[in-house]
Amino acid sequence: MKLCLSGFLFEHAYQHCDVAFPDFVALAKCHGFDGVELRRTQVSVETPLDQVRAMRRVVEDHGLFVNCLESRGMPSEEPQRSVFVESLLERAALLNARMIKIGVPLPGDFTWFRRIADRAEEQGIRLGTNNHVGAMTETVIGAQQAFRAVNHRNYGLLFDCLHLWVCGENYVGAVARLAPHLINVLVHAVRPAREDDTVCVNREGRRFAATTIDDSESQNWQAIFTALRSVNFEGPITVNEHTEEESLRARIVETYPRLIRKWWAVAA
Repeated sequence: MKLCLSGFLFEHAYQHCDVAFPDFVALAKCHGFDGVELRRTQVSVETPLDQVRAMRRVVEDHGLFVNCLESRGMPSEEPQRSVFVESLLERAALLNARMIKIGVPLPGDFTWFRRIADRAEEQGIRLGTNNHVGAMTETVIGAQQAFRAVNHRNYGLLFDCLHLWVCGENYVGAVARLAPHLINVLVHAVRPAREDDTVCVNREGRRFAATTIDDSESQNWQAIFTALRSVNFEGPITVNEHTEEESLRARIVETYPRLIRKWWAVAA
């Protein structure tokens, strides 16, 4: 298991990253992460190529790897959409990134997804979609339908139990059902909202509040990791939390690696 830290933790309103890139990488290294996921606020299709090469050197100098880039901001129309993806693939290749996280396909997108999966495969880069509320992948059946429709060996799933739980799915049982498609696991926590909580998700009356993975009311992480090990999952696990509270950011970076590695070891 390789543990990765997403820059999402330090993102401010999806507009910028509050931590300079070298400091982000050093922080990940200091707290025992193996790799990093980079957000659009850290590297985008507009980032100069020389800067991208310098970013790779920073990552490799710390003994880490770039696990994933995101495609946020991708146009919906052609040819702009394909141009965007080609630019992102170029930067992913320069960073020696292992995958690109792309939006969930819509009906009519499946042929295009196969073509982009081909282009990514030519450069040794995986293409992946996560479970997400409001998309085909919000349920197990919907996710299975999406992967059958795209039907490409280089297109996989970033397993996101948070979105499955919010949509009323058995997220532990989902591991085995989605096992053939798993390429990454995302870790971020919610719990059923209390009366005085700030609700972060309200799905058909199911109200959830943000929390951390050490909250006993959040997802059953030990059961999730046990299920993952039972299907021989060996891919990366990414801490994908988000908060703009500095003290909570620090606690997440400090405590999550220990907790995740403990649960992973117990699941063996």
